[in-house]
Amino acid sequence: MTSQISPLSIEELRYIKSPKFRELFRQAYDLIEHVGPAFSEDQQFLYDRMRASATEPTKRTAAQQEMMPPNYSCHLLVGRRGNEITHVAYGSLVPYQDPNRGERTATFMGYLARAEGEGSLDSGRILVKALMNTLDLDSINSTGLLPRWRTFEIERGNPDDILLARLAMEMGAFPLGIAYVQPGIDIEKGAQSQHGPAGLDLYAGRVQDMLTQAQTRRKTYDTREVEVVVEGIHRKEYVPFDEAAFNMVQDSIRSKQAIRHNFSETAMGWLKG
Repeated sequence: MTSQISPLSIEELRYIKSPKFRELFRQAYDLIEHVGPAFSEDQQFLYDRMRASATEPTKRTAAQQEMMPPNYSCHLLVGRRGNEITHVAYGSLVPYQDPNRGERTATFMGYLARAEGEGSLDSGRILVKALMNTLDLDSINSTGLLPRWRTFEIERGNPDDILLARLAMEMGAFPLGIAYVQPGIDIEKGAQSQHGPAGLDLYAGRVQDMLTQAQTRRKTYDTREVEVVVEGIHRKEYVPFDEAAFNMVQDSIRSKQAIRHNFSETAMGWLKG
């Protein structure tokens, strides 16, 4: 007899002061934690950011204002089968100063985590698209425009990130040919440094382009525009800002006349697994 898989129900976890929210948040964080201590925010930091997000801007403390700067937003979406949380997606809308266009926004994908045995590309796609739609609406409400960039942090070589990398490319975001560095995650935990700046791949693409891989092979980007997008990610997503990590990326960007996507075997070969 063939067992039936329960349908995936998508919902956003919004902070509310209650034991029920704390329990649902704990379940969601249990999945996020599998990303690894070098790449996942401390549970309390993420909880505090969710709380700051739900607080009226005029009532936020100084610490909450630092976590939630103007036109920044973040969302935690979960997928449930029955009463069990099986998927988690966390991402944010990051404002940045474009040198030619003034303030613009980029969507930033932080985590896509799932329970063991939940390897379906379709389920991940539903969750990530729901998150992107939510962030798009945030951008329209705050700036009147869709985000200019989609950005995803990918841990190259990690089998768990193959799904996210493939979904990113479906959305026109491919690995940029820069040495991207995530700031040391311990700066958010207020702990002694155990996890310094970590090398990751930044998958990125402009929303309005939505190019195929063949078209993207011929695409180049202005170095200054890429630089300010990355700076926006570092300054808004990571609290406090880690100058050393950004300088590493900055040096990589400025060494190039134009930024291209990286389709080398090193960058793409691991996705064949």
